[in-house]
Amino acid sequence: MTAQLNPPVLEQLGLVPALEWLGEEMRKTYALHVVLDDDAAPKPLDSVTASIVFRAVRELLINVARHAKVHLARVTTSRNGDQLTITVRDQGDGFAGAAKTSRTGGLGLATLRERMAYIGGRFRITTEPKRGTTAIIQAPLDPS
Repeated sequence: MTAQLNPPVLEQLGLVPALEWLGEEMRKTYALHVVLDDDAAPKPLDSVTASIVFRAVRELLINVARHAKVHLARVTTSRNGDQLTITVRDQGDGFAGAAKTSRTGGLGLATLRERMAYIGGRFRITTEPKRGTTAIIQAPLDPS
């Protein structure tokens, strides 16, 4: 269980290789194919931020696997100045009855939002029934 939440590859090789590993785990466990697109820019993160961001992406992908009724999710990672931006997108069911921009969601999304605020990051999610969901995570990069 610990390896699922904080895999050794995260500490040893960094976030992007850890997300590649997570994509493989999602395929094995949930039959969810994860396409990862990375801009190849350096993304230095302290260990706490890296762990929180990794867990946030994991939570989002599990939500896709359990609720979106699709077998494909796209994860994009990019560096924008001193910020890391990660987008998790699917073309699934969206949130039933949700407005175009949702500040609601389950306990998992509320906890995710709190964790991102704790590290000085941001989280937002947009959803449209029958058209999919896009979640955007922003986190500060390590200046050192």
